[in-house]
Amino acid sequence: MQTNFGVLLEIQIIPIMQVFVRLDPVFKDQTCGLCGNFNNIQTDDFKAISGIIEGTATAFANTWRTQASCPNIQSSFENPCALSIDNAKYTTSCPKSLSYSYTISSCQPTCRSLSEPDITCDIKFVPVDGCTCVNGTYMDENGKCVPANECPCYFRGSPIPFGEVINEDGLVCVCRNRKWECTEEQCLGTCAVYGDGHYNTFDDKRFSFNGNCEYTLVQDHCGKSGTANGTFRVITENIPCGNTGTTCSKSIKVFLQGYELILGEEHVSVIKRGQNDEVPYTVRYMGMYLVIETTSGMILIWDKKTSIFIKLSPDFKGQTCGLCGNYDGNGINDFTTRSQSVVENVLEFGNSWKVSSTCPDAYSIQDPCSTNLYRKSWSEKQCSIINSDVFAACHSQVEPAKYYQACVTDACACDTGGDCDCFCTAVAAYAQACSEVGVCIAWRTPSICRCYPNCPPETPYFHEDQMKCVSLCDCYSNEDGKIYRRDECHLCECTSEGLQCKFDDKAKKCKPYSKKTVIRHGDCESSESVELAYCEGTCPGSSV
Repeated sequence: MQTNFGVLLEIQIIPIMQVFVRLDPVFKDQTCGLCGNFNNIQTDDFKAISGIIEGTATAFANTWRTQASCPNIQSSFENPCALSIDNAKYTTSCPKSLSYSYTISSCQPTCRSLSEPDITCDIKFVPVDGCTCVNGTYMDENGKCVPANECPCYFRGSPIPFGEVINEDGLVCVCRNRKWECTEEQCLGTCAVYGDGHYNTFDDKRFSFNGNCEYTLVQDHCGKSGTANGTFRVITENIPCGNTGTTCSKSIKVFLQGYELILGEEHVSVIKRGQNDEVPYTVRYMGMYLVIETTSGMILIWDKKTSIFIKLSPDFKGQTCGLCGNYDGNGINDFTTRSQSVVENVLEFGNSWKVSSTCPDAYSIQDPCSTNLYRKSWSEKQCSIINSDVFAACHSQVEPAKYYQACVTDACACDTGGDCDCFCTAVAAYAQACSEVGVCIAWRTPSICRCYPNCPPETPYFHEDQMKCVSLCDCYSNEDGKIYRRDECHLCECTSEGLQCKFDDKAKKCKPYSKKTVIRHGDCESSESVELAYCEGTCPGSSV
């Protein structure tokens, strides 16, 4: 069907129903709905009718229902019986808060109908009888009729109470009058690399690339105006982790204004290559992660295995290049090579970012599950945790399908040891994506990807700094950032109220030198009336 205003509609009936819509360029950035907004930016195509961007296809599609009373589609049906239809054709009695009526129209008073259009309300249908909400009330997600002011907003398929605030894709949105009121806020962009060469660029383009060379992950040395002399460069080195030709990122180099940082599993080596005496970075450890934060606005997070997360300030938008893309909001042009040409082939793109031209090009590898059939069932069973109830709270926020498939592929590929590492890294990548949208999943257990070893009864605690099992742990104070050691004059206990310290005369031999009712050692104060004392031996006044 051809229109005279620039719309071509093609409908295929057989063998399956398909619809094709072609628009004149004058409609660019003027459309909305399931086909997107036609602005050539893929990352915002899941924009809901409320104006916010949904995280999954299911949640996005549900917001564009033309009939608000129509039930939400489900992301999957685990039980085949879930598709069965109840044989009962009638309701014996109306549930509480509903009343029976002989004149019910197709336009039902639902909470969704208050904030989303319902075209059935503009069309006259023959009334039917049944249960409906009484005048002045609206049906919520639980099938209960409530006043209009108790109706929530909706985000990613879930109801959000009035007054709640969400942060999504650079927008800060407040639920008011059943609608989202949003303002723009600049957020950090994130590029993720995990497992067996899985990449997710700053502009949310996903691809897999394997190679046994050093590659430029991201840099602002891109040869463009104002960026020829960039401020940083991150290089990763891929090392084979199986007989299938698969690779895992094991070593990282970071170049920052005259400094070169070489990140290894055990330590960070620093090489000064310039005259700049100002250190433009900080290094710290957060649990199992190594974190490097630069003064220019880059944060690198590494699990010391195969997962790397790069976060960049919005100031770098459109100024980067490498395997992480150009951070311009448009994932279509992320496959920009070193020579500034945009290509379609992932191998051509990835090979262009080799650090050394003499290193051999990467090539396509066979699906590891097809070459290791004996591992396929094991991989699918292990990785099913991603689709299980453990991550149920995240399924509507972050699409699990791609992470599950990456997990199965990686678990099949690791055939020379490190089986659990490959599996755990893949699941951790999905958990990290969930955390990014505010859903924290406690998925690790003593039997599944535990964080720490099982220590013996005589030394039951794992000391993170010493990386060994110990009988007692030191205490860390969140208030002053100091570590209080148990063997230096203080008896410190970590309680639900925080760090509790008191002077311990059994820890060291102490001698009084004046009568006081309060004792202070460093930042700890005793709650008992004792004598002010000093310690013989090593007990620093700061208690650090």
